[in-house]
Amino acid sequence: MHSKHLVSASPSLQIATDGPIVDINWYYLMKTRAEVIQANDSMPAYLLMPEITGLIDNELNANRRMAFEMMWMLGCRVSELLLLTPRHFVFNGQSSYVNMPTLKRRTPDQTKRRRKRLNDSDTLGNLPLRQIPITDAQFVARLQSHIVTVRLPENRRFFGITRRTINRWVDEAVSNYEAQYGPFQVHLSPHVFRHSYAVNAVLHFTPLKILQVWLGHASQANTEIYTKVLFSDSFEFAKRIAWRPVIQAIDNPL
Repeated sequence: MHSKHLVSASPSLQIATDGPIVDINWYYLMKTRAEVIQANDSMPAYLLMPEITGLIDNELNANRRMAFEMMWMLGCRVSELLLLTPRHFVFNGQSSYVNMPTLKRRTPDQTKRRRKRLNDSDTLGNLPLRQIPITDAQFVARLQSHIVTVRLPENRRFFGITRRTINRWVDEAVSNYEAQYGPFQVHLSPHVFRHSYAVNAVLHFTPLKILQVWLGHASQANTEIYTKVLFSDSFEFAKRIAWRPVIQAIDNPL
């Protein structure tokens, strides 16, 4: 059921992990992705783990790679990424996490003024926060190294850029990757990192209620969209259904 090595559909991509993970047929999921997206209008474009890690590893600019990896590992919106500072992160090995500022629309009954509950200075900002676990040791190490290398102050943002710049970074990264390995099956935008994060979590059996919190969705209906990727699982359930009686021979005792 578990495997330490995953090989994608591309011979150039091989991924090794330090711990057991769910054994996933990535080639089959790549092969059926177009059908999944075309069969479900609400299903967004997404990349699978071997593809998106290949795209990130192909990026040579350390700052751009850090931005891509943060969007992939944290599943954040681009607008949320641009708000992050070292102060938002809590590093504690595999129990590390980020206090992600959540940008979302408030319903009319939520717009009324709230009583202030904290007397401390708002070092994390005024937006509501959600805690997203970070369990990938390599990412934690690179994140800490980045903070030290660029001497990033605790309350300064990681990326002093605009959404348009992120869009350009992704377009250029995709062009460079496709020039070497061929075109992706789906159109890529910065938001694809978030969709890919959600799909990867679903494929690893993350409960929807937990994923909803990680993504900062106000409604679970928005999170359920990503379960459409479990197209192949429907065959496993179908195999359990009997469609005709099973006739067993009965020995005649006489």
